[in-house]
Amino acid sequence: MIALSALTLSANAQATGSLEAPLTVTEIIAQGTPSAAVADTYVQGYIVGYVDGQVLSSGARFDLSGTVSNTNILLAASSSEDNVEACIPVQLPSGNVRNALSLFAHPENLYHEVILCGSHEKYFGANGMKSITSYQWVGEAPVPSTEKPGVDVTGTKEAPLTVARYLELGTPGVAVADTWLTGIIVGSVTDKSLDTAEMGASANSSKTNILVAATANPASVSECIPVQLPAGDIRNALNLAENPGNVGKTIVLCGSREAYFGATGMKSPTFFSLDGVTPEPPAPAAGIFYKGLETNADDWTLNVGEVPEGLSYVWAWDAKYGIKASAFYKDVRYATEIWAVSPEIDLTDAKNATLSISQAANFLNGHFEYIMTAVKGEDGEWEYINLDPQPAGNSWAYVDSSASLDSFVGKKIQIGFKYTSTTEDAPTWELKNMVVAGETLSSVATVAAENVYAANGNIIAPEGARAFNLSGVETGLNNLPAGIYVVVVADKAVKVLVK
Repeated sequence: MIALSALTLSANAQATGSLEAPLTVTEIIAQGTPSAAVADTYVQGYIVGYVDGQVLSSGARFDLSGTVSNTNILLAASSSEDNVEACIPVQLPSGNVRNALSLFAHPENLYHEVILCGSHEKYFGANGMKSITSYQWVGEAPVPSTEKPGVDVTGTKEAPLTVARYLELGTPGVAVADTWLTGIIVGSVTDKSLDTAEMGASANSSKTNILVAATANPASVSECIPVQLPAGDIRNALNLAENPGNVGKTIVLCGSREAYFGATGMKSPTFFSLDGVTPEPPAPAAGIFYKGLETNADDWTLNVGEVPEGLSYVWAWDAKYGIKASAFYKDVRYATEIWAVSPEIDLTDAKNATLSISQAANFLNGHFEYIMTAVKGEDGEWEYINLDPQPAGNSWAYVDSSASLDSFVGKKIQIGFKYTSTTEDAPTWELKNMVVAGETLSSVATVAAENVYAANGNIIAPEGARAFNLSGVETGLNNLPAGIYVVVVADKAVKVLVK
């Protein structure tokens, strides 16, 4: 019997506990679902899983398989509990509570003990908690891991994951960047759900996605992986609406394993090969002032500043992730402010210039001021600029970011990335594939006279002209997505805006 003297009672005679003496999950279950919500109820238990979908009995998950929820968790009296009837479902309201407790954002929370304060009421049609207002970890708070997934869950370029292995891994709670996949292109999703999947290619084929399977004739769409095609060269080369001949070809992709169309999919691919053929990167176009952080950082100066005692470095080159900064080592967070600085980049002949780079950041906890980008001219001071878009800050997924450098043209400059950490927050920041591109003064008069312009998604230019995006990838002149392109005519170049 529960000793009510140790507990407080609500208006409908339900015990609520307190922060100092919270109810156990067993006590909450024993009380049953109250007839009316009981606010300010305290409960202590272990996070043992979550509910995938809308049905508690069939959707309860006691590991991180399935589509990990961002909106609920399961609480139990024991960390090893795997019986849903011994658990209570807990709703996570949007905001700080969800950001801190959800297994989607923080898989490390699984099996950790916590005290919650919220409303004891029906949830998922069962005895549960909603509207959580506060939480307190019991013992040490879960520590996010900065370790990357091993090749058994990401594959490699030389040994990509098979479709079977990819599907076996399921949808992760947090997107797994730089995952390699191989399979056969079999179709696309023609509308907004997998129910509209179409095998083969037709006039209905999507330009924004493809389906990849282990065989050319999968039994159902459940045996396929939907792959998002980002605007640009990858979409232009792979979409079945414009490339029906791709059906049946073997493809190798590198991208982010995450939910897509509500299933295990791939987003933001950065590399592909078809039937063993890898697209050759073009030679840098005129108007490319710098291109680096692709295969090494030999021309960069890393760890400009004071490396904290206990660390041998903060910034380092990684062949897979580019230059990477982290001050988290052996469960210790170190305070530091330290830079990675580019070689000198000559913009003295530039009329326009743009910085483009791929970046990822995790464990920022909202402190975007901890990852700053700055530019300085010869004998000048650092001036901060804004890369847009920012990375998510809580995943390993890369974003392609850019910033105008027009205020620095006519100068020789350096670009610096400043990483900051504290003893409470030590994020990881990764940057790769950097390009500084634009228009050169020496080319403007000559090329302008040759009537280069954009119309209806096409670039009109003299015979022999070549167009490149700002990453230095040749795009062709026709059916281009909106963006800025560098058009090369003979040995001259001009920047063209396609709307």
